[in-house]
Amino acid sequence: MAVALNSFQPLAVSDSYLSQQATRLNLAGNDLPEHSVKLINSLETLEGEFDLVLIKAPKTLALLEDELIRLHPYLTPSTQVILAGMIKILPSAVWKTLERLVGPTTTALARKKTRLIFATGYPGQSLSGKLSA
Repeated sequence: MAVALNSFQPLAVSDSYLSQQATRLNLAGNDLPEHSVKLINSLETLEGEFDLVLIKAPKTLALLEDELIRLHPYLTPSTQVILAGMIKILPSAVWKTLERLVGPTTTALARKKTRLIFATGYPGQSLSGKLSA
């Protein structure tokens, strides 16, 4: 996805070294400069604010919650968060977690066993009291 969106100079966050290497190889294979996509690991600190966030739903809800908590300070009231995942691994808790940590959600009709969940953040929303124990 990062290669397809290279003209927007996306930030691609991943905990997989192999995924980052594959992105570098895809950029090179498409004659695109490596600096057109900024690759960082999931433990690095993010910078700036984000207008659009695309998330591939992880298999565990705890990982999704962690990602959203780390992302929260960089969201604005107009940030659009889009989460994509296979229907069979998207329990209702995913919607509830996204709504609790980002804001109101809507969904798109499932297509080829995949569903998109859209969320827009609340302005100035604090996470205190919204974190699970």
